Amino acid sequence: MPRLETQIEQIYLISPDAKKTSLILYEEALSATLNLFIVAQVHELIRKSEAGELNKISEIILASFRSNKKLPAETLFETALAQINQNLADLAHEGRKSWVGKFSCLIALKAGDNILLANAGQTAAWLKRDGSLVEILPAEKIGTHPLKTFQNFTQGKLLPEDGLILTSANIFNYVAFALFQKIVQQQALPAARTEVLKILQDSMGAEQSFGAFFVDLSKPAADPVPAPMPAAVIPVAYTPQ
Repeated sequence: MPRLETQIEQIYLISPDAKKTSLILYEEALSATLNLFIVAQVHELIRKSEAGELNKISEIILASFRSNKKLPAETLFETALAQINQNLADLAHEGRKSWVGKFSCLIALKAGDNILLANAGQTAAWLKRDGSLVEILPAEKIGTHPLKTFQNFTQGKLLPEDGLILTSANIFNYVAFALFQKIVQQQALPAARTEVLKILQDSMGAEQSFGAFFVDLSKPAADPVPAPMPAAVIPVAYTPQ
C-alpha cells in the first residue's frame, strides 16, 4: 500500500497552576515508517512534586520502544509492552507508587498502514472512516487493577482518508459524545479539533487537563522529489531527557 500522508493536530490543555494533575502528550518518529504516540495522565496527586513520576513512566515507555525499534512492528509492540509492564511493576515495588491507581495512558504505534494500540485507565481511541466514528479501543472501567497495565490491545489496517483520535476519556465529561461525534463526522479532523478545543477551553478549571491527538490520513503521498522541503516541526508537550 502506498505511504500515507499524515497530518497531526493536538489538544494539550492544562493549567500552569495545576497541582493535582500531570499530563503528557508526545509523538516521535522511531524510523521512516514508525510513529509512536503517547497520551498519558496522572490525576489526584497529593504533592506537585509527584508529577515527576509521569515523566519517569514516559521515559520507561520511550526506552522500551527505542531499544526494540528494529523488530517487526507487531513483535516490537508486544515486546515493548511486556518490558513496560515489568518496569512499571518494579517502579511501584521500589516505593515510587504515587501514580498507582491514578495513571491513564494510551500508546499507539503507526507502522506504515498498520496501527497498533494499547491503553490503561481512562484513555480511548477512535477511528474515523467513511464519515463514521468507531471506537476501536475503549477506556478501562474505573476500578480496574492498577498494576495490570496495558492489557487492552488492538491492531488494524489504515486506509487513505481515515482519521485517528487518541484521547484522554475525560474529554467526554465536557463535550457530550453526541456533539463530539457530530463535529468529527461533519468536518475534516483539523477543523474538528479546533471546534472541540474551543469547547474545552471554555470549560477549563485549575485542576482539569485534556489531551488528544487528531491524526488525519489523506491520500497516498507523492514520490519524494530530489530536494524535499524541510518537514514541519510538530510541537510536543514533553521532551524526555
